[in-house]
Amino acid sequence: MFWYNFVNQCEKIEKSPTVVVEDLGFKRSAVTSWKNGALPQVKNRKKIADYFGITVEELMGTKKEPAGDGELDEDMKEFVELDDA
Repeated sequence: MFWYNFVNQCEKIEKSPTVVVEDLGFKRSAVTSWKNGALPQVKNRKKIADYFGITVEELMGTKKEPAGDGELDEDMKEFVELDDA
């Protein structure tokens, strides 16, 4: 998921993955490693995400989606209504 997201972000800013890696100060070999399934070191993930203006979760594909269909069940609706009162 990381590689797909990384390439997608590179395309959005119209730069090749190699150029982005060089801009970030990483070795060019990082591109090959990542393409082959390796993940960037944890300490570098924020640097990469910040470069693209996204979160680490978005970069890594770990953003959690809300469970269910987005509808509140009856108990939750009642709770929200009481909380707003």
